Amino acid sequence: ARERVSPLPFADPPGAYARRTLVREALAPADTTADWRARLAMLGGPALVTEGAKGLTLIEPRTEDEEALAIALLLRETLEDATATAALVTPDAGLARRVVEKLARWSITPSSSVGRTLSETPHGVFLRLLADLSIDDGEPIALLALLKHEFCRLANSAGVALLERSVIRGPRRWTDLASLRALAEEADAAEPIDAVCAALAPLSEWAGGPDRTLSTFADALAQAAEDLAVDASVLWGGSAGAAAAGLMRDLAEHGAALDELDGFDAARVIERLLAEAEAPLDHDGDPRIAIWGPLEARLQRRDLVILGGLNEGVWPAAPSADPFLARPMRERLGLPSPETRIGLAAHDFAQLANAPRVVMTRSQRRGAAPSVASRWIWRLQTLVRAAGETTALAAPAERDPILWARALDRPTGVTRLPAPAPKPPAAARLTSISFSKVETLIRDPYALYAARILGLEVLTSPGAKAGPPEKGTAVHEAIEAFADGADPQRLLGEIERRMAQAGFAPERVRAERARLRRACERFVAWSAGRAGSTVLREVTCKLPLPSGVNLTGRADRLDLRPDGRADIIDYKTGKPPTHEQVRCGLAPQLTLEAAALALAGFADAPAVEASSLIYWYFGGGDPCAMEMDLKEPAPLAAANALARLDALLVRYADPQQPFLSKPRAQFAKPFADYDHLARRGEWADAEEEEQ
Repeated sequence: ARERVSPLPFADPPGAYARRTLVREALAPADTTADWRARLAMLGGPALVTEGAKGLTLIEPRTEDEEALAIALLLRETLEDATATAALVTPDAGLARRVVEKLARWSITPSSSVGRTLSETPHGVFLRLLADLSIDDGEPIALLALLKHEFCRLANSAGVALLERSVIRGPRRWTDLASLRALAEEADAAEPIDAVCAALAPLSEWAGGPDRTLSTFADALAQAAEDLAVDASVLWGGSAGAAAAGLMRDLAEHGAALDELDGFDAARVIERLLAEAEAPLDHDGDPRIAIWGPLEARLQRRDLVILGGLNEGVWPAAPSADPFLARPMRERLGLPSPETRIGLAAHDFAQLANAPRVVMTRSQRRGAAPSVASRWIWRLQTLVRAAGETTALAAPAERDPILWARALDRPTGVTRLPAPAPKPPAAARLTSISFSKVETLIRDPYALYAARILGLEVLTSPGAKAGPPEKGTAVHEAIEAFADGADPQRLLGEIERRMAQAGFAPERVRAERARLRRACERFVAWSAGRAGSTVLREVTCKLPLPSGVNLTGRADRLDLRPDGRADIIDYKTGKPPTHEQVRCGLAPQLTLEAAALALAGFADAPAVEASSLIYWYFGGGDPCAMEMDLKEPAPLAAANALARLDALLVRYADPQQPFLSKPRAQFAKPFADYDHLARRGEWADAEEEEQ
C-alpha cells in the first residue's frame, strides 16, 4: 500500500529552492507572466531573487575568442583544488573546440564528448584530396597536398621536393597528369607522378566504366587511398580511421540507391558526408574537466557548470524550416512542431542552471556581427531587475574571468622595434652583382641581402596565375628565336606559343592578341629600318670593377652600327623607367650596359661606345622604341653611372654598412617580396610619422 512506502530522507542544499523557483519563473510561458510582479512578491520578493542568484553568474565577453579564453581560465582554476570538478556545457561545437585549444596552453586535455568532423581529420583530408583529384587529376594544390600528406608513402621524399620546386610551383603549364608527367620527366621528377597515376587508376576505371554509382565510387576511392597510403592500418586506424572505414562501408552498401552519378557529383557527395560525419577523440582527458553537449550533460553533475554560447540562434537554436512538411501537415501526421526542440532546450537549461555554482556565458559578437542574448538570459535579467537586484548576476571584480582573460596577454610595456640593419661580415658580402640588381641595391638593399647573402628564394604559389614576369620571359624568348625574321605573324605565333607554354590560359592569350599583333608589326618595321647594323642578342657580361665586385648580366640586344658606335636595346613588356629615372641613376641598367660595352665587358663584343639607349616597349596600346633622353652624351652618362656604382659597392663592402630596408621609400615599390621578413609593418609607419 502507498502508506507503507517510506520516503527517502532528502535535504535541499541551501538556496536550492530559491534557485529552482527563480529559474522556473524566468522560463515560464509568456502567457503566464502577466502577474509576474505579484507572483514574485508572493514567492518571497527580492529576498528570494537574492538567494536564488547566489552562485549564478553571467559574463558577456566581447568576442568568441575572449569567451573561450574566459571559460578555459575558469576550468583551469578548478584544477587548483584536487577534489573540485567542472564542466562546460554548450551546443556550440565551435566554442567547444576553441576552449580545447585554449586549455592546451597549460597542457590540459579535457574529457570531451565533442569530436571532430571527419573532414578535419588526416583520414578525411586524405580521402577528400583523392576525391578532388578524381575530378581534375592535374589540380596543383590538391596534388601537392596529397603528395605531402602524412599518410602518403611518398611524403618527405626527395622526388616530391624536386617536383614541387621545378614543376608544380608557378603557373599551371599542364592540363592533366599525363602532360604534367612530361614536364616532370624533363626535370627528372616523374616518380611521384607515376605513383599518383597508379593510385588513381581505380577512379579512372570507374569514370569510364558502366557502373558509375556512389557505391562503386566509394570502393574505388578506398582502393586508391590504400594504394597510395603508407599502410592500410594507418589509413583505417584509430577512431577517425574507423569512422572513415565505416563511412566507406556504408556507401559501398547503400550508395547504389542514388542511381548513376558523374565524377563531380560523386566527389561532392563524399566531401559533404565527410563534413557531416563526426570522429570521436582517440584519447581520454582529465576526468575532472569535461566538455559536454546538452544531451550528454543530462543527469550529470559537477561542482562548477559553465553554460556557454547562450546566444539566440545557438542556444536555443532557431527552428529549422521543413521543405517537405508544412506545419498543418505535421500536425495531422502527429509529428511535433519545430518549436518542440526549443522547449527541450529550455528544459536542459533549467536543469543545468540549478547546479550549486553556475557561470553563464555569451559573446557580444559572433563572427563579424553583434549577437543577441538568449531569450533565457533576457528573462532572467528582467526578473532580477524587477526585484531591484541589478547586480545579482554580475561577477565580482576580483573574480571576473573576463578581466583575467584580458589581463593574460596584456603587455606589461611597449618595446619599440627598430628597423632591421643587418651587417654581414666582409667575407659574406657581395662578390658580383647583375645589371638588374643594381636598382635593387639602390632602392631596397635589404631585399638584395635576403636574396643574395641569406640565399632566401621567393617561391611562387602552386597553380598561380601567369602574370607579367611570365609574359616578359615569353616575349624575350620569342624575339630571340625570331632573330632577323621579317614576318610579324610568325613573331606573334612564337609569342603566343611561348605564353601558352608559360601557363597562360587560351582566353588570356586571345585577349592579348590585338595588342601583341600591333607590337609585332611595329617591331618588325623598326628592325627593318636598322639594316646594316650587326646585331648581337642575349650577350653575357662579366666586368671586374675596382671595388673587387664583378658586374654581370645579359644584354637583350646590342646593335653595332657601321659608324663604330652602338645602340643598346632592352625589351620591356611592363612600363619602362622614365627619362628622369635613368638620368638620376635610379634605373641604371642601360647606362651600366653602355659602360660595360665601352670597356669590352661583353663576350663576343668589341669595346664600343654607345650612341643611344633604347627601351623597346611591347606593352600597352602604343608599343614603340623609347630612346632615353640623357641630357648628356651617352658615353659620359655611362662613365658616371659606373663610377657611382663602384663607389656604392665600396661602401657596401664595409662590414659596418647595414643593408637597410627601402631607405628611399619614395622610390621603392609599396609591396615587395621581402617586406614581411624586414617586418616593415611593425616599424615603417612609426618612422614615416617621425619624418
